Amino acid sequence: MARSRGNKRAALIRRMRAVPEGQVIFDALIGLGELAWQPDPHRDRTAAIMGATFLEYALKKAISHHLVSDLDDPEFNYLFAGDGAPYRELAGRIRLARALGIISKDYYYQLEAIRLIRNAFAHTMAEISFQTEEISAYCDDLNILEESQGYAILVDAFAPRYTLLGMTLSGRNQ
Repeated sequence: MARSRGNKRAALIRRMRAVPEGQVIFDALIGLGELAWQPDPHRDRTAAIMGATFLEYALKKAISHHLVSDLDDPEFNYLFAGDGAPYRELAGRIRLARALGIISKDYYYQLEAIRLIRNAFAHTMAEISFQTEEISAYCDDLNILEESQGYAILVDAFAPRYTLLGMTLSGRNQ
């Protein structure tokens, strides 16, 4: 039995908004960096798009934490989901996070660079990679963490019993 167009759309939107939990999300993030030294345009495109998607989700959670709770819409879908939502896209979330003081001016520029890199990968049919001159120029401006720092931050941010809202594994607020 075929589902109606509305049911198919709703099912696809639910799938699109699904967020892996615990070890699954952690493994996905770590996997984005595997073999990063070997040029592979397909892996680079996936890493750029998926990495930005995780940042988009983290920004939504951080922003939501600063909003007055809404029992009618605890996920703030009127802000973050749906065709008319003002903060549905990464650009709007970055700007709102800056305006609310969640991220610093420096992080704002870093996230904007990541957004532009993601857009380049997502909106071109040409084969590009992180070695492509224009992409590489933006990557050079990013404050890339040392591997050990990046690993510690990922563990802190995505440990199953802690949230993305700044709790460290030791339980201290950052």
